[in-house]
Amino acid sequence: MIETICYLAIFIVETVTSVLYFEIKFKRKSSFNIVLLLSVWSFLISFFVNTLGLFILNVVIFFLVNFVILFFCYESKIQACIFNISLLIVYMIVTELIVLYFSELFFNHKILPEDNEPIVLIIQTTASKLLYFSAVYITAKLSKKEQKNEKNPFLVFLSVLPISSIIIMITTAYICIYYDIDKNSQIILVISNILMLVANIIVFYIYEYTLNTNRKYTMMLLEKQSAESNEEYYKLLAEQNETSNVMIHDIKRHLNAIRNMLQNNLPPKEINGYIDEIVGVFEKSERVDYCGNTLLNLITYRYARLSKLKGIEFQVNIREANLKFLSDYDITALFDNLLENAIEAAETTKEKYIEFSIYSRNENFVIIKILNSFSVKPQINNGKLSSSKAGKFHGIGTVSIKRIISKYNGSLDIDVNDENKTFCVTIVFKTKKE
Repeated sequence: MIETICYLAIFIVETVTSVLYFEIKFKRKSSFNIVLLLSVWSFLISFFVNTLGLFILNVVIFFLVNFVILFFCYESKIQACIFNISLLIVYMIVTELIVLYFSELFFNHKILPEDNEPIVLIIQTTASKLLYFSAVYITAKLSKKEQKNEKNPFLVFLSVLPISSIIIMITTAYICIYYDIDKNSQIILVISNILMLVANIIVFYIYEYTLNTNRKYTMMLLEKQSAESNEEYYKLLAEQNETSNVMIHDIKRHLNAIRNMLQNNLPPKEINGYIDEIVGVFEKSERVDYCGNTLLNLITYRYARLSKLKGIEFQVNIREANLKFLSDYDITALFDNLLENAIEAAETTKEKYIEFSIYSRNENFVIIKILNSFSVKPQINNGKLSSSKAGKFHGIGTVSIKRIISKYNGSLDIDVNDENKTFCVTIVFKTKKE
């Protein structure tokens, strides 16, 4: 009975491992309910075929049922299906051999079916499935193209869990071999090992779920920022349209006035003085031509206007900005966050100022520099910027900045001058590949 329960758990683990691998590596084209239905079908077929005791048939069935799930439920070509499922089979065989080898190495005891020790065999099989699951998961995470720019620092530490669990499982097998353990105790040990296997899978699932949730939340914030920029854009267009109508009306009035002055033969000096006065008024009109990039113009204008309202001196020198290599989405996220952070830091200081510049060097590098005053020193850990904002989701803006820098293989330099109370962020992007 206990063997049947164990093999049920093992085939469930194999099915869950395959589906998790497909979910990470490929884009799903069918509903999750269909994937679940096919997974149950896969599990049942694999389990009942296993009762025949034919190794080759087990491998063939494993390949076929997983091929059906991958091909019909995920966006994958036949070649990719064959390669990835073959990879899973190789991982399964190798992990079983690894556990078997170390079992024989440490215990000097061959743990094989003919040894007539089913409890030990079950523990050994459970350990191999945990190693299989861990190897497949880590491989999927490291090979996924969409996540190559995303660093998962906790993945290394997370691997300690299955390694520790496997050591415990092998130790349990050792106890069962060399010590006289009653039947009930053996059953408890086996159930504990199965539960440990399930616990590992749950931990990895929660880790993956948390990553996906954080990605979705970050994307929501970026979309919100983009929407706010679009809103500012339309407001700006409305203001410019209104300003243009007023200017056209004023120009007509001034031209009529000059014509009347000419008709009345007023002195040229008086007419020139009137024209100079008009030119001076129009020169004071607010212009939005900081650089050749329309989107960056709008973002800069938005924060220049906001700085003016908050009494912050805002100096801009971005005429050389060449940001063709950045998408509009990333331009919005990057500069919206950088300038928002600068304004939040500068508005609490006595000498409120921000310097924003972008320039190119040798046509190979674009250098972005934002310097601002501050009253509360930013948090910097090991040379890396951390958010000092409070709240449940603090630091999303900082995460967004780091994401874009990493995406375009840029570099970030932070300089804090405690004496002058200035904070400078310098970002360098390489625009040409060698």
